[in-house]
Amino acid sequence: MHALIDTSVASMIHNSTNDCAIDPFYEEQMIGKKILISFQTVEEMLFGAHKGGWGGPRVRALSTFLKGFVVVPGNYELAEISARLRADAEKVGRRLETADAWIMATAIRLGIPLVTDDRDQALGGIQGYSFMSKHPAFILRPLKSGLSVGSP
Repeated sequence: MHALIDTSVASMIHNSTNDCAIDPFYEEQMIGKKILISFQTVEEMLFGAHKGGWGGPRVRALSTFLKGFVVVPGNYELAEISARLRADAEKVGRRLETADAWIMATAIRLGIPLVTDDRDQALGGIQGYSFMSKHPAFILRPLKSGLSVGSP
């Protein structure tokens, strides 16, 4: 079985290597699963490092950490799912950031759980998906019935 972790959880894991503990809730969600990340998570974490003025050795260590995951690349189908998620969110008066939509679309496309600590990704009204939560964490899980984004 697989699970997709978003940038918030990947950051927690990365930081846990620096004497910080990761919440046991997230560890439970990942036990026995092959962990994947979206290309968007790679971009966000590297952006944060460059913006923060990290030196070469620290950026290389981050790159090594990120390369330890299976990275799911973007493609046309993910772009289409992401666009529909954002449009559906706006229809119900919610804003979904592009980066969050890319990550959600990746989990939806692969039909795997999304482990996230990002409240923006706890988007309600996606048919075929339900949420289990431990405040403030959310797990997006596929239902057996499949997914229907944007249709009643």
